[in-house]
Amino acid sequence: MPASTSADSGLVLPANRLVPDRPDQPTSMFLSVRVLAKIFKGLAVGIMIIGVIGALLAIIGGLGTAAALNRVGGTPLAVGAGLLGGLVILLGAGLQAFLLWVLGDILALLLLMERRTRQGQRLQLDIADAVHQLSSSASRPAA
Repeated sequence: MPASTSADSGLVLPANRLVPDRPDQPTSMFLSVRVLAKIFKGLAVGIMIIGVIGALLAIIGGLGTAAALNRVGGTPLAVGAGLLGGLVILLGAGLQAFLLWVLGDILALLLLMERRTRQGQRLQLDIADAVHQLSSSASRPAA
């Protein structure tokens, strides 16, 4: 991308080379980070689904164990153990899914901040070019 020059003075602003003309191009240089953010969100959903299934299996296993112990005269503490185990599995999966989802959102937020920063930089450079052109044309005596 060529550097921007002022028509009157030949002033080259090298920062213009670093700022793309269209900041919201669909294929950006951070495509891999966008994909990584989507992967983290997908993992969060998958972990939550697996966690719910695991919690249900632990609860059902606790109920089955309590029923079997009840037939042989044991104490039904297995129901409480199954419920507690299911709750712990559900809380652990929920926390891990939440953290992965937040990580994906943080990556998306960082990408948005980067894009907005480039847009702001482009706007500032355009304003600086316009001010420079106006000041250089105003300082020149009319012929």
